[in-house]
Amino acid sequence: MKSIHSWRLCNLNTAHTKKSIVQNCYTEDPAPPLIDDRVYLFTGRDNDGSKNYDMREWLIFSSANTVNWQHHGSLKSIGILAWASAKAWAGQVISRNGKYYFYVPVTSHEEVI
Repeated sequence: MKSIHSWRLCNLNTAHTKKSIVQNCYTEDPAPPLIDDRVYLFTGRDNDGSKNYDMREWLIFSSANTVNWQHHGSLKSIGILAWASAKAWAGQVISRNGKYYFYVPVTSHEEVI
């Protein structure tokens, strides 16, 4: 009986939408921090026609109301890391002492870092 009630509680907290935030390219692993009353979305962008996850840049979007989103372009591309080969996965923005840091796992030519 407890598991049924737990499932119902979880189901009540699920939200669905028919409109994607990003509609013109494939994005993955969003990181949505709230900064100065705006929700920012930092996400990897997968290359068109890829048969696997081939993300080589991170995009930035923001919204004051989570309905209307503004695209701010590319944050950085994997090209800034000379030792990285691909897979700009699951970046996360962390705030510390008034500064923001962007942490990202990438694949080197040898292994996942």
